[in-house]
Amino acid sequence: MAPAYPQLTRFLDAAGTDGYLIDGEDSNQYYLSGFRGSSVTLYTGGAVRLLVPDLEYTRASSDSDADSVRRFSEFGYGSKVNEHGRRSVAREY
Repeated sequence: MAPAYPQLTRFLDAAGTDGYLIDGEDSNQYYLSGFRGSSVTLYTGGAVRLLVPDLEYTRASSDSDADSVRRFSEFGYGSKVNEHGRRSVAREY
């Protein structure tokens, strides 16, 4: 199956990276996931994965174009942010 964003996939392959992570609301995140809201978007392996707060899960699951949607709580995101800060936690995912 061809990746949804072949130009991005070629760029990532050429750069030798595994994926593209967007933490925060911006136009790139909306373009990739089709979701406006507080979330983390990861593009890897030709698929878009969305990580959202628990309260956004239902809306993100029905409204986004993401291949998968997961909740922050599944990964202990809140406690990791408290321990390490938001920017360093985003690098872990």
